[in-house]
Amino acid sequence: PLGPLFLQPNCGRLSTIYKCQLHCKLRQRSRLSENSANSTLETVIMASNCKQLFFLAVLAVGICAAVCDTGSEDGVMAMPFSTAATVRNQLLTYVNARQISAPANVFCSNCLIRAWSRRNKSNRMISFHINNLNSAIQPYPKVVQDKLRALAFAATTSFENFNVQVQNSYAVKTAYIGAARKVNNIVDVAILDTNIVAALVPKYITMSRRQCKKILFWKKCKTVYFNVLRGYYANEINGMVTMLQHEAFKMFKEIVMSMPA
Repeated sequence: PLGPLFLQPNCGRLSTIYKCQLHCKLRQRSRLSENSANSTLETVIMASNCKQLFFLAVLAVGICAAVCDTGSEDGVMAMPFSTAATVRNQLLTYVNARQISAPANVFCSNCLIRAWSRRNKSNRMISFHINNLNSAIQPYPKVVQDKLRALAFAATTSFENFNVQVQNSYAVKTAYIGAARKVNNIVDVAILDTNIVAALVPKYITMSRRQCKKILFWKKCKTVYFNVLRGYYANEINGMVTMLQHEAFKMFKEIVMSMPA
């Protein structure tokens, strides 16, 4: 009786259950008409069988609905709760291993970074069948696509990408990390991304020049000092990059800790 449930094109229909109940009732009536002496015993036995068929049919519909419902187009679906917790643990281990301490003398009003102008963060968790791998990874950068394609042969993978731009008055860091695993040909992917803008403390170099002024037959000169933006030295840039990396992984951990455990 479970065969037709799995062969239906639209999984999750309950029509087969109702047909099962009706068929059982008809069988009960026919048995009663043939042999009235044993009708009571046969009815009890058939009713018991029908209850078993009914519960098996309900179980089959539940399994079929869970397996066949993709949740969106191209075979991409929302990640189940238990799977999300597993990927969360994978990401938490990854973040804890890569987290670094904040460098000294970098973040203060007169150091290098005086404030965070923007701290945006987001995450996305999806699942898809391994057969839909190529179409599911199209929206992501090539470095992510290459890592996810490895799931055709591996069980787990992780990836990251960081980009930093340092200007005279601000620095921008965009970063994302991700983890993925494959179980029974179902791929689960979690991607976290951050966008940080740091307001920098401008650094100047003091220059000087001689300035002269002629008054009648006399020329009076003096030294004039002025400041010119010098940019940042290599060690200062390294300090800012380290601080941005620290802040990015701090935000990644905030995202991971907010995910279902």
